[in-house]
Amino acid sequence: LTPIAERFGLVSGRRVARLRLHESDIARTTDVLDRNRHHGQSLADWLRKPETGWDDLRAMSAEVDALFDGEMGVSTLAREQVEIETLYAGYVKRQQADIARLAKTDNVRIPDTFDYAGLPALRNEAKQKLGRVQPQTLGQAGRVSGITPADLAVLLVAIRGRA
Repeated sequence: LTPIAERFGLVSGRRVARLRLHESDIARTTDVLDRNRHHGQSLADWLRKPETGWDDLRAMSAEVDALFDGEMGVSTLAREQVEIETLYAGYVKRQQADIARLAKTDNVRIPDTFDYAGLPALRNEAKQKLGRVQPQTLGQAGRVSGITPADLAVLLVAIRGRA
């Protein structure tokens, strides 16, 4: 929120400078982990392993070791942030792929004359609710109370089968 507060003049220059330094520390550390390799793997990959910590990385790379030393060293807070972001990067990437896939199917049109009752794989509750609501897209169908991801999958297969 600091950048927003800065736009409105609600935060001190000192705080903005600290934020910029913190962001710079994170970027610098991430860059070092991505660029340096040990036994064919990036140091970021090594950091994702539960048995590998910062002390191990320092032993693997003089450049990582330099991140800890002197006035040019990055803060503990920045290292913790990099570690968290590195550990969860795979999960974030998977979530982004799920969101992209969902966005593609969200706008799939359901024909006006679609017969929900004629789908044996669709649960009876879903047949009743969707028949009553008559959603125009798969995204709208997904927002109907009680409609499950499995119901949407059945609908998607049926709609694509009609095309």
